[in-house]
Formats: sequence, structure tokens, C-alpha cells
Amino acid sequence: MFSKELENLIKASLTDGKLSELEKKALVNRAQKEGVDLDELEIYIESILQQRTQEQKFQLEKETSEHEKLRKGNICPHCATEIPPLTKICPNCNRAVNTNETSGDKELFELLDQVNAALVEVKAVKSIDDYRRAAAECEALINKANVFYGDNKKVQMLVYELKAEIEKAENGAKKAALRNQLGKRWKLIAIALVACLLVIGICIANRKTPANDAKTCITAVNDALANGNLSEAEGYVGAFISNLATDVYEEGWKDIESAIVSLGQAYVKNGDFSKAATMGTTYKNINLVLSAVNAAIENGNLNLAKECCSAYADEYGYGPTEPMIVAIMEAYMKQGDLDEAKNVGSMYNMIGTYLSVSDPIAFKLRDAYIAAGKYDEAEYCFNWHGETDKYYDFLCACIDRMLETGKQSRVKNYIDRKVSHFDSSLSSQAEWQQAAVKKRLYEYAGL
Repeated sequence: MFSKELENLIKASLTDGKLSELEKKALVNRAQKEGVDLDELEIYIESILQQRTQEQKFQLEKETSEHEKLRKGNICPHCATEIPPLTKICPNCNRAVNTNETSGDKELFELLDQVNAALVEVKAVKSIDDYRRAAAECEALINKANVFYGDNKKVQMLVYELKAEIEKAENGAKKAALRNQLGKRWKLIAIALVACLLVIGICIANRKTPANDAKTCITAVNDALANGNLSEAEGYVGAFISNLATDVYEEGWKDIESAIVSLGQAYVKNGDFSKAATMGTTYKNINLVLSAVNAAIENGNLNLAKECCSAYADEYGYGPTEPMIVAIMEAYMKQGDLDEAKNVGSMYNMIGTYLSVSDPIAFKLRDAYIAAGKYDEAEYCFNWHGETDKYYDFLCACIDRMLETGKQSRVKNYIDRKVSHFDSSLSSQAEWQQAAVKKRLYEYAGL
């Protein structure tokens, strides 16, 4: 009638005596593929279901009849009278009854063994899954005991104990499940917390701050300066510098040089010239030191100007500091303190008798000494060696000043003292021999 494959599929689908929608759909699809009439298929399936129903009904009636007999009790093997289970003496014939001879007692002993085994299993329950499985088995035993041995006190005592153990097992299983669930949740919370801390740590480590990013540092310094907070700005610069590795120190601070200069200029504007100069020296910024020196000069603090200049010169040499030295010397000359100007120039090798110096500041100081009548000091600022004609002109300038100031009496002595410098070893030309020079100077002075 149907193919073998369809027959097998029908039997498999009806094994449990029921036909689900999914099974029905599978059978219809198979039948359509084989060209089977769906009405015939439905009639065939209904017949099988009815047959299964009848078989199950018959089996149930059979089992019920047998159990009904057992439930009613045992039969005395001597007088065939019905007696209660586990009865040792027949109440009708008063003869001893061997329990092994009655099927009812065997059934009861088997049930008792099953109940005891169930008790042991229930007491060993540790998880909710174990409880559910044990509870299902116990429920079947309890139903059986109530149906067939509901009037037996021993059986009911075991049933009562079994129910109590089931309830206890249920509570224990629920608590265990709750602890397990809470444990898992706490574990997940701990994992999530650790992950969050790691993410936060990574974000913090990668976050750009004034201490690790040049642009951020420059912005922070400028903002602090705009608010007049110089100490905060200095803190940003210091934090960035302190984080630099030794091998990239100079290259690193050059990345924030604009911020350093801005901070230094702010110190100059605020009157803290020493700190500005220190920053210029530390970060090798001559312009910042020069600004501090000029500001100190403008404020009349020449000693501080010298200190700022000396710190930079000691670190990097005199050459870069010449503009500052000149500014300091001119400031002392403006105050009329020519000797201090000379001392500053001598300290930094800007002037000196035996130096080949052509810087205008040396000649400026020389002329100032001549004007002040300090001719020997003026000579200190003039290098005459090898240039006798220029030295002769210098002497003439000094004589002119003496005559202008009415110091004629000093002229002859001055000429006699200075003409000794014209040594024959210094010049082979006759006009520059001592006698010739002396005669010419006397004539120039009108002596």
C-alpha cells in the first residue's frame, strides 16, 4: 500500500501513541513526494492510533485488575479466605501463613525496598537536577503506595518519611542552586569589575596629559599663564620634563620650547628676572636670558643682570653672551661707573691692553675714560701693539683733552712717560723712534 520508507516513518511517529504537528507535517511531505493520497494516509494513521488506544486500554484494565486483587490483600493458602497483607495467622482458619506463599506480600516487599532505596537517593541529592529526577521517581512510588496500600500503617509511615525527605531535599537543592547562581553572578561581577579596571587603566595610561604630550602641555601652560597662574604653568613644564628619558632629554624639551619661552617671558613681565634667566640657562635659550638681563637693567638692578649673564656664560661660554655684556657695560657707563664697566668687560675678555679687540664697546669706553681725564684707564681699553700710528693718534687725543681741561702742566710729563712705548724693537721705521715721536708730540702740544 505504502512504500517501506513511509511505513517506517509512520511507525516511528506513532511509537508513543501520539502524533505531533511536526510529525504530521513530516508524514504529509513524505506522502506528497511519493504521490500518496492524503485521505488514505489519514485513514491509515487513524486506524493505527485506534489500535494502539485499544491495546493500551486493555493493558491498563489488566494491570488494574491485578493490582485491585493485590490491593484487597492476600488469599490464605489453606482456606482461600482473603487476608490483609503481611498477616502471619489467618483470622478464619487460625493457621500460620507463610508470606513467601502470597503474591501480595512479594509485591509489598518490593515496594518497601523501592521506597527505602528512594529515601537513600533523596538524602543524597545535591543539585536541583538530582532533586527533580529523584522527586519524579518518589512521586510514582507514593502514588502506588497510596493506591494499593493506603490502609497499611507501615507503608504510610515510610511514605510520610519519604515526603519529608523530598521536602528537605527540595529546600537543600534550592539553596544549593541559589548559592551556585550567586557564586556565578559574583564571579561574573568580579570578571566584569576586573575588565572595567583594566579598561580604565588602559584609558588612563593612553590618556594625553600635560605630563606625556607636548601639545597638551603647551595648551595647559598657555591656559595657566592666561589665568595668571605661573606656578601652575611651571608645574606642567616640570612634569613633562621629568617624564623624559635621559637619551631624548634635549630633543624632548624642545617640543615644548614655546611653552618654556612663554613661561620665561611671563616671569620677566612679573619681575622675576632671576627665574626667567634660570629657565633660559637650563633650556639653552639665549633670547630668554637676554630678555631677563635687559629687564633687570631697565629696572636698575645691574648686579642681577651680571648674575644672569654669568650663569649662562659659565654654562655655554662667553661668546653667546656678548650682547648681554655690552648691554651691562653700557648701563654702567650711563650711570658714570666706568670702572665697573671696565671690570665687566675685562671679566668677559671684551677689553684689555693685550687683546685684539675691535668691538665698538671697547672704543666707547676708551673715549669715555678720555673724556673723564682717566688716560691710563683709557689706554687699557686700546690695543696699540703693532699699530704705532693708531697709538700716536690715541696719545694726541689724550693731549687734546688735557689742553681742553686746562691740564697743560701734565702734558710734558705724560708725553715723556708714554713715549717710552715706542721701542726700536717694535718698529724699524725712523719716524716711530722715541726721539722722533717725542719731538712731534712736543710740537703737537705746543711745548
